[in-house]
Amino acid sequence: MTATNHALSGALIGLSVTNPVIGLPLALASHFVLDAVPHFGIKFYESEKKRRLFHRYLFIDASLLAVVILSLYLAGAGWLVFACLFLAGCPDFVQAYKYLFKPKFRKKPTHEHWFTRFHKNIQKSETEKGIFVEIPLAMIFVFAIAHLL
Repeated sequence: MTATNHALSGALIGLSVTNPVIGLPLALASHFVLDAVPHFGIKFYESEKKRRLFHRYLFIDASLLAVVILSLYLAGAGWLVFACLFLAGCPDFVQAYKYLFKPKFRKKPTHEHWFTRFHKNIQKSETEKGIFVEIPLAMIFVFAIAHLL
């Protein structure tokens, strides 16, 4: 799932659930629920062309994420919204350093940590066609968030 959709789901949870004891763990769990849904993904370690496409995708996703965060800030969203937004994307941030900052990991990993295996195993379908799931989902999240703000 894109970082933008993870963040939107976290923000929606933060706006819907006012109790942090419930909202924060729910936001973290939402990450894994969304990753179990067929979604967009690029197997960037397959070729240099795919790697370049993946970097473009990251730039677009980061830009959209910045727009979401700025919009929520300008709308006056509270700390719980931002905490849930962060927790909903957090599992991907933990893994990102391997692929972005350590060149030896830019190939398909041969040995993986238990968390990496778990995270990968719940992703039933991650393909470029998954964008047709991601876009309508983002629209639903944005509509719901706008309604709650």
